Amino acid sequence: MADQADPNETTDAPCDDTLIGQTLGEFTVERRIWQGPMSIIYKGRQLDSGRAVAIKVLPPDLMRDRTYVSRFSREALAAAAVKHPNIIEVYSVGHDRGVYFIAMEFVDGQSLGDILASEGRLAPGRALDLFKQTARAFVKAHATGVLHRDIKPANILVTRSGQVKVADFGLAKRQGVDVTFTAPGMQLGTPLYISPEAADSREADQRSDLYSLGATFYHVLAGRPPFQAPTPLAVMGMHVSAQVPPLAQHAPDVPAALCAIIHRLLAKRPAERYQSAEELLAALDLVPQPPLGTEHVAQAPSAVALPVTPTPDTRLPTQIAEVPTKWRVYTAWPFDAAEAKQRQAETAKALGVQVEQEVDLGKGVKMALILIPAGEFLMGSDALAGGERLAKTYGGTPDFYKDECPQHSVRLSRPFWLGKFPVTQELWMAAIGKNPSRFGSGPQNPVEWVSWEQCQDFLCTLSARSRKTFRLPTEAEWEYACRAGAATQFCFGDDANYLEVHAWFGTQARGVTHPVGRKRPNAWGLHDMHGNVWEWCQDWYGLYSEDAQNDPTGPESGTHRVVRGGSYGGYPRTLRCTYRRRLRPGARYDDLGFRVVCVTKD
Repeated sequence: MADQADPNETTDAPCDDTLIGQTLGEFTVERRIWQGPMSIIYKGRQLDSGRAVAIKVLPPDLMRDRTYVSRFSREALAAAAVKHPNIIEVYSVGHDRGVYFIAMEFVDGQSLGDILASEGRLAPGRALDLFKQTARAFVKAHATGVLHRDIKPANILVTRSGQVKVADFGLAKRQGVDVTFTAPGMQLGTPLYISPEAADSREADQRSDLYSLGATFYHVLAGRPPFQAPTPLAVMGMHVSAQVPPLAQHAPDVPAALCAIIHRLLAKRPAERYQSAEELLAALDLVPQPPLGTEHVAQAPSAVALPVTPTPDTRLPTQIAEVPTKWRVYTAWPFDAAEAKQRQAETAKALGVQVEQEVDLGKGVKMALILIPAGEFLMGSDALAGGERLAKTYGGTPDFYKDECPQHSVRLSRPFWLGKFPVTQELWMAAIGKNPSRFGSGPQNPVEWVSWEQCQDFLCTLSARSRKTFRLPTEAEWEYACRAGAATQFCFGDDANYLEVHAWFGTQARGVTHPVGRKRPNAWGLHDMHGNVWEWCQDWYGLYSEDAQNDPTGPESGTHRVVRGGSYGGYPRTLRCTYRRRLRPGARYDDLGFRVVCVTKD
């Protein structure tokens, strides 16, 4: 709910938002400031007092779902029951104009997740001060009988004056009252910060909140969460059974007493943790207060694995696993379609698999995957030298293409499986059960209107169901797969006149998505890499380096994720192999989908 805007950001809100300028109860709606998969938040103003408020509403497609309405109401009642200076105050809960809404305190500041994304880790003195304030919030909440159940940096807001405000009681419940509506086996909370008992679908109490608080402030002090792995399921398994890496290893400047508190909070057995927020706060008060400096602290070096949750504060890996010798890493580039097929056949033989495989999601629904060999290529474009030529050929200005520079050498050391098509509505329905798509009438059309965060839910479900490791492609994997050996602007060459046989876009798409696989595939056998829907990548967005890179995964943190490939409404210049777009992880559009990577086994 920070009152800030990025002038370079593509807005998450459609321009025809009908609520803006309207009244909801005693509040006027001024502008949209955030959108997530289960709620939209506007900045507004209370009519009688004139004070600024944040207004949270259910998205239109969820207002008809009684389950979500029940959850929304529960959140409002739980949050409204707790009054404390370190907790977002709820002013009003209402239903007006067919809209369910919560009006609450507007916070002028940043989330702790955003602070970590921009600063790395925090100085111990500053971290301890924020930790104490947050603990005070939970002393009050737990005393009122309310559990939070989704504590993470994104849900801890910090005002410009440094005051903590705990937000988003979206999974809150009162102790002793069964108001859970999740399906059997569904975990509550964010995998990076989830308690072992919640990850294992066991009964959680206030000590589970304290575990998540410990995991959150481990991240604050170390610059990384305690556990990271390629999938949400793997991370939850580490919370259940893996030993916590010593905090002092990543943050040697943290006082030993504070390290001890963090590790006690992260004990596997609830009985070994602090038993209440009061007990935790008493321990924190005994830690000598280091200086309250706000200077940036150098990030401790660490090998970070792929991010596993839909929140803005997760991290990307610095490297992928070591290169085995079972398969060949091809170095000649560019190469033609015949060579692409040959490389696929050789890699499949080395792995003892077929070039194409299917994953069964049940009831006859199957996902097709294509094997992509390991290899080297030049990523990005030479637009620094040829921007004027690109602008003359494909439109726009030379500056439009600078984001793709500098072109640099990339080595992908492992083969991987990539979805033959974007994930379809049929596949989404088989895994998740509720189709979010705006164009919802075609089971073979790409699923769309899905955020980066919602993609993680699909990947987690798919990984658990298939016992394989699924994730989004890195930006480098996506471009390498799209090119399929081509050093040209498109997988088939430079002439945009041939796009119509490979992509749905522009006037021939007629402003809608189309069934996947109807256009010509590239040399790997992948369809719809150009057009139809934009595709989320795993990476945080960042500028390129000219240095050669092994298995690059983008920056370790950020505010925007990368999307690639263009869409049904795009122009040729946005459908090129190298074009990059950035969006907030919570963004959802009717031309925004994804395809999956399945990690190969050694």
